[in-house]
Amino acid sequence: MAAREPRQTLLINSFSYLPVIVGEGGNKSFHLIADFAVTRYLRTAKDTNPEESLAIPLAEILNVPGGLATTPAVCLCDASEAISTVITRLSGEPVLVVDNLEKPTRLEGILTAYDLL
Repeated sequence: MAAREPRQTLLINSFSYLPVIVGEGGNKSFHLIADFAVTRYLRTAKDTNPEESLAIPLAEILNVPGGLATTPAVCLCDASEAISTVITRLSGEPVLVVDNLEKPTRLEGILTAYDLL
């Protein structure tokens, strides 16, 4: 692998994800939403000026028919995992550090490939 390939991979995946909890009751799970999708949605929010669009709750945006798509967060770890183990799971998406792998309810951190540079 050439020295440029890892850097190019990082640049290709340089947009960020925002973690969100989707669902209600016992069916809650962590999902990811691309920050550029949120920005694009807010820029096109009809009948709102920029200040008003920033006040739109994320839950409202997620529940709009045809609104923002989310992706289930597939890379989860807890804070006690060794960094060497977590590194093997890094891809284009971040690894979410959660309070409990069995039934995560709280996000404790986010680890991306950039954090390891």
